[in-house]
Amino acid sequence: EELPALFACGTGFRLPPKVELQFSYNLHVDKGARQGNNFRDLYVYDRLRKRYIDRNTTELALGVEYAPVARWSFSFGGLLTQTGVHSSYQSDFSFAAPSVTLAGGLRWQPSEGVAIDAGYNHTLFRNQQVVFNDPDLFAGKYSESYGRRSLGFAVGVTLHLPD
Repeated sequence: EELPALFACGTGFRLPPKVELQFSYNLHVDKGARQGNNFRDLYVYDRLRKRYIDRNTTELALGVEYAPVARWSFSFGGLLTQTGVHSSYQSDFSFAAPSVTLAGGLRWQPSEGVAIDAGYNHTLFRNQQVVFNDPDLFAGKYSESYGRRSLGFAVGVTLHLPD
């Protein structure tokens, strides 16, 4: 009950001579795990309200790598994430939302033991509408919409040292 589980499986296929496909499915078994208290209720109103998850979180990913010539490869892929959080989980202090991530990258291998990688990703989160009952407000009820975008860029160097 304290710790969620993760079921993950994936596979890859090499399509001769220059293409490789990767597929992954992840199931975060987090529905039954305790999620603690809603941060907004705790820190703003000094009251306790437990956070819940209605459904387990799932992720589905697909990637393709293409190597048109020796020492160069290009990749692109996507990740679809579906969260199962209940509205009690959401607050402006902490929220979770379903998302779609698109990514691309390239690899250059200037010599046998060295590779330089660069990648970019863009994640779009679906807006989440949450309704609050606030005893301190005259109307008592209001709603907020939570959403965001995330951009990432990375560069790396891989060194294969001789044995």
